[in-house]
Amino acid sequence: MNVYQTLLEALPEKHRDISVYAIFTFGLLILEYAIETIGFKFARRFLPKKEVKENAVASEKKARKVGESLWRLCFYSFALTYGYFVVSKQDFYSDASKMWGRVRTDSSGKDFWDMPPIGIELHFYYFIELAFYSGTTLQYVTRASSATDYKDYWVMLIHHSSTIALISSSYYIQVYKVGAMVMLLHDWCDPFLEIAKLLKYFKFMDVSLVMFATFGVVYHVTRIFMYPSFVLRSSLTDTLPLLHLDPIYTPYYYFANFLLMVILVLNGIWAAFILKGFAKVVFQGGEAHDARSDDESE
Repeated sequence: MNVYQTLLEALPEKHRDISVYAIFTFGLLILEYAIETIGFKFARRFLPKKEVKENAVASEKKARKVGESLWRLCFYSFALTYGYFVVSKQDFYSDASKMWGRVRTDSSGKDFWDMPPIGIELHFYYFIELAFYSGTTLQYVTRASSATDYKDYWVMLIHHSSTIALISSSYYIQVYKVGAMVMLLHDWCDPFLEIAKLLKYFKFMDVSLVMFATFGVVYHVTRIFMYPSFVLRSSLTDTLPLLHLDPIYTPYYYFANFLLMVILVLNGIWAAFILKGFAKVVFQGGEAHDARSDDESE
């Protein structure tokens, strides 16, 4: 964090956040290109030879998907590890009511809201996640094939847009603790999915099935159970004492909770996709796959 602190101090204070956001977004796009290229070349060499010979077009497409999954695995693994390391040390990790700061009373008897400034570690976590989702959303919009490659194209686009809005607005309004908690809960399951995909591409089917099952369990625990019971419940109830302190908090209360509810609904839609995929394995003997993708079975 010393290097990151030095970077922040070197940037103009007036445009510091925008500069960090631009640097991180550009840097992640370059890193993504490099890792996807490595994954693509590796897959072209080591994908099952029979499959390559029988369907060169499909194998080319699958090689690209290997690169994409490798990039997402690298980022999600880093984000989860770093996020857990940082967030687990915070007081709000086990007590949701502490995500919102405290209402204090000054010497004149007037109530005011007190939230400590964001620390350097959470600041880095915020901006690396914001840069990732911004870059991913840009690619969803610019890649013409995305709408046909994925059944949940619009669901994913709405999810990423809502996530960017939540991260940005929670940072602006200084309720960064809840933002960090939401990001951490949603990062838990993603590495398991990407590992399962990579194993499936290289025909390690039994291990891939285990990883898909692990992904499904972790997904439902973190996004379907913990997210609404820990974060959303607290956001709806524990923030009510803040509303009378300043008029700005009332519209943000409804705006933020609306976005949190949107993410919950989208999580539920994806949960249906996941259960559909497992039902196919159990009742029809199909292969475990990411049911959101039209061509995962190729």
